[in-house]
Amino acid sequence: MAPECPSPTTLQSVTVTDLTSATAGSGQSLTVHAGSRGDDSIPANACVLISYPSALRYKGGHPRTYLYCLGNSDLTGAAEWTPIAEVQSHWQAFLTAIASISVAGCSVNSFVSVRYRGKFLPNGGPPHYYLTTPLVNTIAISTATARAEMASQRRRIGRVRK
Repeated sequence: MAPECPSPTTLQSVTVTDLTSATAGSGQSLTVHAGSRGDDSIPANACVLISYPSALRYKGGHPRTYLYCLGNSDLTGAAEWTPIAEVQSHWQAFLTAIASISVAGCSVNSFVSVRYRGKFLPNGGPPHYYLTTPLVNTIAISTATARAEMASQRRRIGRVRK
């Protein structure tokens, strides 16, 4: 992702965790990668949204990742990114690299989202509870889709629904 990130940006580490049990292993890469895009940084409230398709529906909608990448010259108008296919291919390559991490006999073999909480229906009951068995949704790396419209993790950018 370094070619997509403004030059002041650095990735300090990546941690991968085995979710099969509370005592399962984890691995970490401490290789520092510096952004190499020579452009003005985007505002702190703006990002590129990566969406992952999911058959599960819950509050929050679906799994997603917010990336701090690209720069002002990559905007088309006020709220759309132009090199979105480039970002998508680099993100998929990044996830593929993470999937190749192996530490002490523990190998990453899938990319998942996990739902730990539920909500009673109708809404008159207690608001939330922890699921006895978390729902694990396996995500194919090739389905990670970058969105052209600018996004914000804090929903401070009014996104236009098409």
